[in-house]
Amino acid sequence: MDIKAAQKLLGDDLARIFHSLVSDMRGAMYLSEMPEGPELSEQDGVLKFSFPLQGQAVLDVWPLATSGLTVDNWGGTHRVKLIRIRNNGAVLI
Repeated sequence: MDIKAAQKLLGDDLARIFHSLVSDMRGAMYLSEMPEGPELSEQDGVLKFSFPLQGQAVLDVWPLATSGLTVDNWGGTHRVKLIRIRNNGAVLI
């Protein structure tokens, strides 16, 4: 999503934070290299990640390779799929 579309949907501050987080993800070889780690949850036997954005807003991402992924080795995740942005439980995007 380009910055103009993100600003329209999320507002200036949240869009800037979202793009900064995505930029950090692109620059990291593994998620353990991110400045701030995600909240981990399990859904249908697969580990899912939620990165805090601002306030109650989070970016939900799913790892592309789930084989052997555990709470102990999540940091070795190399690629993820951006799923949605939630704020106070409501889906923004």
